Amino acid sequence: MKKLFTLTFLFLLSIAAWAQKDVTQFLGIPVDGSKSEMIRKLKAKGFTSDPYKSDLLKGEFNGRDVEIHVVTNNNKGLSYCHSRC
Repeated sequence: MKKLFTLTFLFLLSIAAWAQKDVTQFLGIPVDGSKSEMIRKLKAKGFTSDPYKSDLLKGEFNGRDVEIHVVTNNNKGLSYCHSRC
């Protein structure tokens, strides 16, 4: 019984470790870094920053002009994208 429990535990642990290696990406940029890192990488992809809001970037995504608001959750990069009005 102890062997069965140990094998089951190790199996579940390996599955959990394997599942953690895929990180959500936006334009090929992993969305798990800091806010400044995300903004820097988006600027490298051709987005420009708004002179009044440093976390607002403007550029093209899927053939459309968009504004991207880079927001964070405990300084982990998340992005929010919407079309320009």
